[in-house]
This record gives sequence, structure tokens and C-alpha cells, in this order.
Amino acid sequence: MITTAEYRAWAEESLKWAREAATPEEREAHIKSAEIWRQSALRSERLSKQPQTTEEWVLPPFQQWRQKGTSIK
Repeated sequence: MITTAEYRAWAEESLKWAREAATPEEREAHIKSAEIWRQSALRSERLSKQPQTTEEWVLPPFQQWRQKGTSIK
């Protein structure tokens, strides 16, 4: 199960990709992804009844998590 910290890390990663986007359309797609990740973090906090966490979670390198069978379809 994904933790609140992981959802927030994915949101930050999406915003990083938005800053590096080559086109406005690409930037908007990454920003929308970040919003969804943040909403998921908030939902996770509500469901677990945890206070907002400041725990830092570092994303694994892209190739590492992709090789473990995690893919976006």
C-alpha cells in the first residue's frame, strides 16, 4: 500500500517534470498528475486518521521501479 509520504513524493516529482516540460500541454498534464497525487495523499491521511506527515520518502530511480513490474498502462 502506498503511504501518504509516497503520494506526496510522486506529487513533487510530477511538479518537477512540469517545470522541465517542453510544451504547455505536457506541463499541464504533469500538473494535473501532481494534483491527483496530492488528493490521494489527503485521502490517505483522512482514511488513516494520521496527522499530516513531514516524513520524507525518496522515489526509487525510474528504471529500478519499472523493472520490478510496476508500470503505468
